[in-house]
Amino acid sequence: MIQVGDNEILLDDAERMADRMRRANCDVELQIWPLTPHVWQMLAPVLPEARGAIVQVGTFVERVLQTRASAGT
Repeated sequence: MIQVGDNEILLDDAERMADRMRRANCDVELQIWPLTPHVWQMLAPVLPEARGAIVQVGTFVERVLQTRASAGT
């Protein structure tokens, strides 16, 4: 999972990385969050969006692990 802010200087890099990962058949999800600062997830104690982002990371990891367990990989 790649999470990036919509005004982040690394947005283009994140989009390119996600595209390359998709072409390589990797499990990837790109989330572009509005109005969030760089590494906003570290602000989870005070920023609801940060907590939401962390929850979404957990959901992604669970889904990927379940998919791989089902496939036997």
